[in-house]
Amino acid sequence: MLILSIAEYVVRSGLAKDDDFIVGPGKIKMEKPTQRAIYETRFAVKIRVICHPDKPWERSYAHKLKDSLVKIMKYLKIPEDIYIRGSS
Repeated sequence: MLILSIAEYVVRSGLAKDDDFIVGPGKIKMEKPTQRAIYETRFAVKIRVICHPDKPWERSYAHKLKDSLVKIMKYLKIPEDIYIRGSS
């Protein structure tokens, strides 16, 4: 729970500094997103995985990342390829 509280603080501070907002669950415009809104936005990502018999799996996003998620990841300093990069 502490991590989500910190994430909420960091995202809200970043949005306030940039005078910006995100579009949260239910397509609601949020200048001060809640922990739950941040969580639901981050975990709505769909990944496409293609298995090849003689080379590593190929991972990509099934859809373009939403602007709100990109903003959240920027404020939390999370790389955009975090969900699709390999483990090596």
